[in-house]
Amino acid sequence: MVFRTTQSVLVFVLWSVTMAKDCGQKTQVVVSPIVSKKGEYVTLTCVTNCTLTNATYIWYRNGQRLDEPTSRQLSVISYYTSSFSCSVKDHEDLQSPTMCVLGRQCFNVTYTRQSICALKGSVVDLPCKYQYPNNKKLSWSNWYIQEKHDEAPTNLGSLPEYSGRVKYLGDNVSNCTLRITDLRETDSAEYKFRFKTRNTEWGYSFPGTTLTVTDLQVKVTPGKRKTKTLTCSTSCPLTDNSNLTYVWYKNGQHLTHQKTVTSYLILDPDSTEDRGRYSCGVKGLTNVLSPELSLGEQSVTTGTVVGITLVVVILILLLSGFIWFRKKASKSTSVGQDKAVIVQSVHPDSNSNTYATLNMRNLSTDDTLASVHPDSNSNTYATLNMRNLSPDYETLASVRNSQNDEDRQKISDYENCGEPPRNLD
Repeated sequence: MVFRTTQSVLVFVLWSVTMAKDCGQKTQVVVSPIVSKKGEYVTLTCVTNCTLTNATYIWYRNGQRLDEPTSRQLSVISYYTSSFSCSVKDHEDLQSPTMCVLGRQCFNVTYTRQSICALKGSVVDLPCKYQYPNNKKLSWSNWYIQEKHDEAPTNLGSLPEYSGRVKYLGDNVSNCTLRITDLRETDSAEYKFRFKTRNTEWGYSFPGTTLTVTDLQVKVTPGKRKTKTLTCSTSCPLTDNSNLTYVWYKNGQHLTHQKTVTSYLILDPDSTEDRGRYSCGVKGLTNVLSPELSLGEQSVTTGTVVGITLVVVILILLLSGFIWFRKKASKSTSVGQDKAVIVQSVHPDSNSNTYATLNMRNLSTDDTLASVHPDSNSNTYATLNMRNLSPDYETLASVRNSQNDEDRQKISDYENCGEPPRNLD
């Protein structure tokens, strides 16, 4: 669109070429400010060659999204020092670059890199430039982190996990670069720069710099013949990998030969010399190592070791239980036989001194002794083994001693009976 007057015709066109999500062709987003006279309104037109039906347009001023209007054109006063940009709803990736009305110096923030991939434990710089009119004075500036698109960004200075790890390398004029040290995987997020002058504040609706922090992984791929290629890889292509020197380890020992400074190794898994556990790192980052990867037929993974160990333990427990039950069953049978009380019933002759014998040696607490009442005319007795006599039969000893005393008394009664004198005269 061109608006002509007798005084002047100004046309500013800024191109942004990208690929639309729902379009099979290259798309150009064009912002055209047209002015007829200083102080009058300027018409801004958002143009795209992507075929869209009933499209809804989004306008931004100084990095902040405007709720209204949603039409293709926007009219602003020509002396505005604000910057403007536009995009199509559901196609925000087609957002146009910012531009100043009448080409004047205005508010703007430019991120040199919209996405950065960096290694865990390393240092990364988020390059950034900003501008504002010369007649304005900077009030404050801060970096923010936005982890989710539907949430407001958070000031990095208020987060304790970033304390001592962030440094502002910029100035109060145009440089707004931020440095983050000792990168962690939790640092992966979108970072945005904001600043404010007396009356104007730069918003955070614009995309900032998306940082992805990755660790190292060793991946194996088939090579020529029987060889295997080990590659020290990351989850995203490192943004600055020109000066990286890789370090390889085998079984925890640093490999120092010439071929180990690259990001890959070519090995023969059938070779005894090449078999082992491999990990990789980057020179200068001693605390950043990949997990080990085993190479070779004899290598056993951790999961396999755990599985075998578990099976062995279960077999040992089952075998131990079987042996224990066998021993218990055998012992029970033996004890039952030993505890059996054998009583031999004897019917002696009335004139003989035959007794019934009771084995008291293996007598248990469950065994009982029956009281025996022999015939008064019989000399049959029950004899007991006195060696294993229990306390319940202590009275037997006294009876036995009493009997011995009586025998001694009988003997003493006849001690005076000797040979009769030969001569009684």
